[in-house]
Amino acid sequence: KPDFKRLTIGEKIRVWERLLARGVQLSSPVAGARVYVIDDLYQSGVTIWSYARYLKSVGAAAVYGLVCEKSRGDRDNR
Repeated sequence: KPDFKRLTIGEKIRVWERLLARGVQLSSPVAGARVYVIDDLYQSGVTIWSYARYLKSVGAAAVYGLVCEKSRGDRDNR
């Protein structure tokens, strides 16, 4: 994925849509499962939102996000 700091949130979402459209190899089936997505840094929320949207589209019953750290500012989220 490109450097997201220069992209608007809408552009970030479009990048994730293109990446996920290529296909994702999951280690286990998610249909009917509760899935936890862990990310190292929360800036715009687009990464977890995009994964959650994808996982729900392939049948996950629920998706929960856990982030290790929130960025200090929103300067890179236009």
